[in-house]
Amino acid sequence: MQSLPRPGRFAPALSAPGRPVSAPALLSGREARARVWTPALLVALALTLAVGLAGQLMLRAGLGYSVPALAESTRAGAAAVGHAVAGQFARARALGIPLERLPDAEAYLARIAAEAPQVRALALIDAQGRTLAATAPDIEGEAIPIRGAEPPATLVVAAASPLFDDAMLRLRVALWLAALLAGAAGGAITAGFLGLAQEPARRRLRRAVERAAEGDFAETPPPGARGRFAAAAEALARQVERVQAARTALLEAAATIRAIDFDGSLGRRIDPVLARVQARWTLPEREDDDLGDLVRPPAAGAASAAPAPAGAAGADAAAWRLAAALAIWAGAAPLVANFAVDRGALWATPAWQPVVPLLVELAALALGALVGRGAPGRSATLRALALALAGACLAATYWCRTWELFVALRLGAGLGAGFAGAALAGAFAPAASPRALRALLVFAALVAGPLIGGLAGEAVGRRAAFLALGVLALLAAPLLAAAGPGARAGPRAGTRAGAAPSAAARAAARGLSAAPALLAACAAAPAAAAELTWLPLGPGYDDYLAGGGLAAGLGLAALLAPRMPPAGVALALGLAAAARFAAEDWGPALGGPPPALAPLPACLLLGLALGAAAPARGGRGALLALAGGAAAGLLAEGLARQLSAPPGAATAAFAAAALVAALAMRPADRGRG
Repeated sequence: MQSLPRPGRFAPALSAPGRPVSAPALLSGREARARVWTPALLVALALTLAVGLAGQLMLRAGLGYSVPALAESTRAGAAAVGHAVAGQFARARALGIPLERLPDAEAYLARIAAEAPQVRALALIDAQGRTLAATAPDIEGEAIPIRGAEPPATLVVAAASPLFDDAMLRLRVALWLAALLAGAAGGAITAGFLGLAQEPARRRLRRAVERAAEGDFAETPPPGARGRFAAAAEALARQVERVQAARTALLEAAATIRAIDFDGSLGRRIDPVLARVQARWTLPEREDDDLGDLVRPPAAGAASAAPAPAGAAGADAAAWRLAAALAIWAGAAPLVANFAVDRGALWATPAWQPVVPLLVELAALALGALVGRGAPGRSATLRALALALAGACLAATYWCRTWELFVALRLGAGLGAGFAGAALAGAFAPAASPRALRALLVFAALVAGPLIGGLAGEAVGRRAAFLALGVLALLAAPLLAAAGPGARAGPRAGTRAGAAPSAAARAAARGLSAAPALLAACAAAPAAAAELTWLPLGPGYDDYLAGGGLAAGLGLAALLAPRMPPAGVALALGLAAAARFAAEDWGPALGGPPPALAPLPACLLLGLALGAAAPARGGRGALLALAGGAAAGLLAEGLARQLSAPPGAATAAFAAAALVAALAMRPADRGRG
């Protein structure tokens, strides 16, 4: 009779059937995250550096080729302007007016230098070398004689840099932002591959090894799987086949013994062996195994093998698809308010022209989310149609000429995005990690989306950016809408299948209490107003890259914000109000930072308050608090513009409300302590 394999590292001995056998833990949760995110961050860094350095080198090469021609063209243009100005001075001298007595000569030269892009500075020099008028000290450049009566005079013209420093700075910043986006996309693809393909295979192999250590060899690799972990699982399955062959040989030998056992004495001796084999090892069922009746059935109370979670991979895939759809939709954020202002309206005042389309879109978003949470959201076809509706409305903005049509298009985009977003969120809600999901969605909506929109607007213009975002949404709609069906039914990790949710889980799903909800709404209100109205109408009105970059800075601050007490959130909002007032009121007068960078402190403080006050877990109450805060922020911004309130007044009001919420939360915290 063929003997059983000797007990090894993962095979328990027959002599100790009740002894627990522990398998080595292949990966802890932190190690598993490091396995995914460390390569993703390295790929993102490498791709960012490669794209950024390649772009800078190409820019340098292009400038090396074009700078001589640009310099010659700029010098010739400055000389032409100088000759024209010298002619004006020569005409004054011909009329008998001395140059030193010309009224406002310096103001005239300053206006010429400001209006002529080829001219950096001008200076009027008399025959003794004295400066009669100049726009800057110590001007060096081409000297143009002023013809006419004696004594002679000279006009010095300093040509501007042929590279236009501001334009070059914006171009370099745009290249590095594009490199950052390329790196983020590469890192996301790497993390998605490792998290959706490698890590599930690793978890399956870990389950198989741990169950083999407990005597359960029923775990088999999925058909068609590839990769090193699938290969390891198949190798384990081949070893299990050897154990199964030994079991079959044992059963055949037992059947032979029973056939010749006339008095039953031999059967009574082999029954304990067969019972211990049956109790100790679980093997895959085989259709050709007709000797199972020789083995006693296991005890009724024996624990059965836990099924593998089938919905985790589908949940991760749905989360990434939702993030991609959200990033495309949020790409229009830096462009909506300034596009609405430029259209004009027959019945809306200028203060409310940028606010009304955003409020309509927000209401449509909520309505679409309510419908998408129900049964229609389970249809992949309806999800794809909803995303296609949002994409069509984005693309149709390219041909929009009236404010009323623009409002209607934002209504359609909000309906489609809300339906698809709620449907995809429902596909993974039971299985996704709240913290990871929150970070992913915040990055997509507040960082990647505004950067994509700002870069697109800077590269191809505002109208073409709407068209590009819409076409991208239309092309990606079938792929993004096809969330895995198994993810909806899978239990959350750590929850027993079929168990009723706890009271805490039910309370978290219902929402927040009044004070935390008020605090979250107060933090979301000025952040939404800044993202959607203040930045697009201020530094991002003509500089879409600056608007998108500042919005992304707000999102990064929200993403990296540490935990803060409620009073800290109120303080951050108050400082943000002061920073905005300083940037818009005192900054220009005091010669502060460039206009594109002046709002950065206020944006970072708003993001810090938003990230610290946002609930850690989702739920209807949390979403209602954030959505209500966004609507309140838009209404407050429109009212402040209508009343010509000082900059930051609305943010200061929300800071006061957040302080009230912080004071209301303190007695509750003291009571819990």
